[in-house]
Amino acid sequence: MGKDTTEMWEVLPFEKGYEQFIYYQAKGKTYSTDKGIIGFSSNYQTVSLDFLNPNGVLRRYSGKFISDKKIVFERYDESHTTILALVELDFQTPDKIKEIFKWKGYKETWDEAEVWGRILIKIKE
Repeated sequence: MGKDTTEMWEVLPFEKGYEQFIYYQAKGKTYSTDKGIIGFSSNYQTVSLDFLNPNGVLRRYSGKFISDKKIVFERYDESHTTILALVELDFQTPDKIKEIFKWKGYKETWDEAEVWGRILIKIKE
């Protein structure tokens, strides 16, 4: 995330979905956490991610596979009615994902969106 900050995800199988814990760290110390679940449609073509922040706010992402190696998510506002962001995940290898994040927020058009990318790497234990 930055020079001295990281985001660590612990993803655990839960039946046909996943349970996840996200730890936000600065200089090696956790300063915030999120808990979430990942679920799929019955045909595994769409994915839902829900994150519960410590303040009780639920963040929702709804995604669809556009190829066997790419999924696009829409991130919704707190009322789950307005799309605030688009997130593309490109599965480059089983251990490496390229992420492109487009944050529009409540701006009028996607042309005004902030865009950034990062590489997610699986840490093997």
